[in-house]
Amino acid sequence: LPTDYQRDLYGFVESGFPALVGFELDDPNPIGNRQSRHAIPVFGHTFNEDTWLPQAQRAYFGSKLSYYPSENWLSTFIVHDDNFGPYYCLPRHFLKQNSFRILFGLKRSTTTFTALQAEAIGFAFMDAIVRRIPQTGNDWYDRFSVFTRQGWLVLRTSLVKKEDYLEHAQSTRAWDGTSLEGELHQKLGDCLPPLFWQIEASAPELFASSRRKFGEVLLPCDKPLPTSLNRPFMLATRLPGVLFIQRGEPQLEVFPTNLKSHTPLFTMPTE
Repeated sequence: LPTDYQRDLYGFVESGFPALVGFELDDPNPIGNRQSRHAIPVFGHTFNEDTWLPQAQRAYFGSKLSYYPSENWLSTFIVHDDNFGPYYCLPRHFLKQNSFRILFGLKRSTTTFTALQAEAIGFAFMDAIVRRIPQTGNDWYDRFSVFTRQGWLVLRTSLVKKEDYLEHAQSTRAWDGTSLEGELHQKLGDCLPPLFWQIEASAPELFASSRRKFGEVLLPCDKPLPTSLNRPFMLATRLPGVLFIQRGEPQLEVFPTNLKSHTPLFTMPTE
């Protein structure tokens, strides 16, 4: 793979589906068999709120990303191993890139680009929005704007179904207890396809300590990658105090909303 396989693996798991990871064995006869390779299913992960990696990678090791991938807070993958048993924790980066051989992940549907690509495009749209609207006077939108321009956002990408997202949007409550207006919820329902990418934007403190976010960008998963942000591509973006909806025309529809604070991260329903 052109990237660290663990970021792609994380993208599958965050979208609610398992994956198989195959790797080369250092010892061709570890437990009495003669296999030189092995594969294990990965179906979950754990986070570490106190991990050193996100800040240190940026400060000491020259990360060139303009945001923090939420995968940086990952502590272990949850795996089964037919040699040892179920529900083991596999530490992040334990399987080195030079041992990795194959990643086979499941998705809800065929997509034209990956979770990593969706994340980068989502950030590009967030950056374009704050360049056009640097401030609104809403404290939490203005914080989002600063975090975007400074490269401090934490982004989390998942492939979600329309009904799951709409249920999340309807049940979401801001820090002060406010919710998304019914007419705006209906407008989202009218514009969204059955399946799409969701890129959630948070801050290190919000993401790690309280699992909350500024908002999210919604992108199609079945269209070719955009060559320019000037043509319609984004489906919708919800940020503190404002909702953007793209209905196909060049101009976005912009709606004020009572959701002016941070809100909970999306939780993948159990199927």
